[in-house]
Amino acid sequence: MQGLVILSVAAAVCFAVAARALAQDTLSPAAAGLAAEGPFDGRRVERVEVLVMPVGGDAFAPPDARLGQLVRNQIRLGRGSREYSGRVATDDLARLNRLGRFVQAEHLVTPLQDGSVVVTYRLREQPFVRDVQVTGNRRLGTLDLRDAIDALPGTPFDRFEMDRAARRIEELYRERGYYLADVRVNTDDLVETGVVLFEIREGTRVRVTAIRFEGNSAVPDRLLRDEITVRKAGIFGRGPLDQRQLREDATSIARFYEDRGYLDARADFLVTQSPDGREAIVTFFIVEGELYSLSRVTAVHDDARPEGPVLTAEQIVGLIGMKPGDTFSTRAADQAVRTVRDAYGKMGYTDASVIRREVRDPLRPAVELLLTIREGPRYRTGLVQISGNRYTKQSEVRRSVRVEPDRPLDTTAVDLTRRLVSASGLFETFGPQAPDAIIQPPSPDNPGSRDVLVDVTETRTGNLAIGASVNSDAALSGRISYTERNFDITDVPSSLGELLSGQAFRGGGQTLQLEASPGTTFQTYRLSLEDRSIADSFIGGSVAGGFRVSLLPQIDTQRLFATAGLRRRFGERWVASLRGRWESVQPFDLEPDSTLDAFAVEGTNILTGVRFGVTRNTVPPAERFRPSSGTITELAVEQVGVFGGDFDYTSLSAEHSVFLALRRNYQGQPTVLRLRTSAEWVPQGQDSVPIYERYYLGGRSLRGLDFRTVAPRGLTADTLEIGETVGGTFSFFAGVELQQPIYTDSLALAFFVDSGTVLEEIGLEDYRVTAGIGLRVYIRGLSPAPLAFDFALPITKEDVDDTRLFTFTVDLPL
Repeated sequence: MQGLVILSVAAAVCFAVAARALAQDTLSPAAAGLAAEGPFDGRRVERVEVLVMPVGGDAFAPPDARLGQLVRNQIRLGRGSREYSGRVATDDLARLNRLGRFVQAEHLVTPLQDGSVVVTYRLREQPFVRDVQVTGNRRLGTLDLRDAIDALPGTPFDRFEMDRAARRIEELYRERGYYLADVRVNTDDLVETGVVLFEIREGTRVRVTAIRFEGNSAVPDRLLRDEITVRKAGIFGRGPLDQRQLREDATSIARFYEDRGYLDARADFLVTQSPDGREAIVTFFIVEGELYSLSRVTAVHDDARPEGPVLTAEQIVGLIGMKPGDTFSTRAADQAVRTVRDAYGKMGYTDASVIRREVRDPLRPAVELLLTIREGPRYRTGLVQISGNRYTKQSEVRRSVRVEPDRPLDTTAVDLTRRLVSASGLFETFGPQAPDAIIQPPSPDNPGSRDVLVDVTETRTGNLAIGASVNSDAALSGRISYTERNFDITDVPSSLGELLSGQAFRGGGQTLQLEASPGTTFQTYRLSLEDRSIADSFIGGSVAGGFRVSLLPQIDTQRLFATAGLRRRFGERWVASLRGRWESVQPFDLEPDSTLDAFAVEGTNILTGVRFGVTRNTVPPAERFRPSSGTITELAVEQVGVFGGDFDYTSLSAEHSVFLALRRNYQGQPTVLRLRTSAEWVPQGQDSVPIYERYYLGGRSLRGLDFRTVAPRGLTADTLEIGETVGGTFSFFAGVELQQPIYTDSLALAFFVDSGTVLEEIGLEDYRVTAGIGLRVYIRGLSPAPLAFDFALPITKEDVDDTRLFTFTVDLPL
């Protein structure tokens, strides 16, 4: 007991001595920080002083009025109760540092005899950047490099931002192949002159001359090359060496293996440079590990229900594509999670969660896929609200909505709604203003129901386009068009101002187009109006009229035309259409060596017809211009002469296309196999159909043979010798094409075989077969469909056929 008393007295004496020492001396910043919770907290603040050491100075002094006001606006200490707080002082220093004006900020606490304290903030000014200069750059211009530097003259120096600018400059050099480029920030003259100097050592340009793989026994090199972005230098590429890109490629290779069951796979790379440093060999080293299989799939419910789960474990396992014994695939496991979540989402279990775990067998290379499921409550759809549509009618937006009130809240239908609204072309489609379908929280009044908000942002839907195009069939053509995608013919303006401001004739979702397309082969002048839903019904319609000139080897014609059509969609796949046409066709400039078939239609001829067609399309809407899955089937019949005219015949047609994704690389680009078959037939025979309405193949429709040259030939009128093709009344085509991506999603190779024939009656005589290779170039902003450049040669052909090695056009698959 006596020992405890002695220890207590000693501690009290030590504390008193320390307190006296603190009261006699000014605290250092470190000591002030320690005192934040010490004897100064709660003491009255007599005054707060601000001292600043200017750039290049050696003493602290009060700042000028402007800087002093800026500093005092950041200081909270001394206001209000005016009691000292170490925590508040620390927060003040943090705010002062965030200004970026000071190299160092500290505060001192000086106690006074009456128990109060004086707080002094001492600040060292950050030098200002007066100019940014670059030295050592020979390969890149100074102006290009300045764009990578964010520093503005007259702003405080920021070391972090300057280092980021140096890294951006190095990135510019790496993109051009200068792998060893080094950039350093020199601030030696910053205090005196305000100049920041970026010193650049460019080094030599390093080109990748070879890419090798070692350790890969299960996967051939050609498949691994599809997963990497580094490319060997060649005719079309510089082959720059970029270490960051190589690291990403090594990661891609490892993930490629993991997706195919090699869960322990690892990949790294080694760069071997030539003695002069200008060339390099990149070697990817791969450790494949063992191939894992799926041992079993187990589903566990995390929230037990008295009535049992909505989907039993057996039902969930049955939904999953992977089965025990299959090679384990991380991509398939991800798809299994999406499949189960969508299954719950279709039934209204909006908050259902599926957590995936992979449990490895310690004795063999096998994995158990464990799915932990929390079903959550079931919801029904409440109100479907539309917001953001200032001009567009509610009905136009609701046409894309796939959720219905008082039905189970289908999350997959909500996702489809979002995509369809975006695909309508009436609203902003990129960034934060893109259309969204948002499931709202449950209503307190109706907890089993949740509203859906479809939020859109109006965009400019009018477009004036001026351009030109060239392809091997139509040759050169220009185009001037005005298109309004959100036209409303019933919204008549009430004043001239409403018309000029663009508030009239708008919001109905109709498409109005005025087009003039002069060309060397075809000339078209056309006005059209299309409505996806007439009077808010399920039926859409269109009308069009115009004038067209065709300058073809068989016959030159000019025609005045008018068309009207109706369309009815049945679900998401089936569409039925009905179209009527009236045309006045007049051949002109018939030469003496024109065929007898051309002279047979000399003068003005009237054509009328009604066409009925049915189309089934399972291609996903997002792949409309670049399909990788699905089928398209179209059946049509047209009766010409139903409203009178100079010809009377029936045209039958059928077409079927299949798109198959054989495989996808790690970036998701598919290798696509396309199969297409089509047939057309006029039962009444050759003499019932005018030459300009008959069938032809060649050019884009049968690559390797010239445009419209695959067809029966006619006799010339002057010499009765075999002349130009005159078309047929039966046409058959079958083709296969394989598209293989070779560079991201912008470049692909195409390998194809085309075949077909055109005859005067049903048959497969004079059958032609061609084969070739092509290039598909995708340029965003120019066309949603790829540009096609094809080289083809005939394998079998007729002696009178005209060949064409090269074909180029826009590849429209639909």
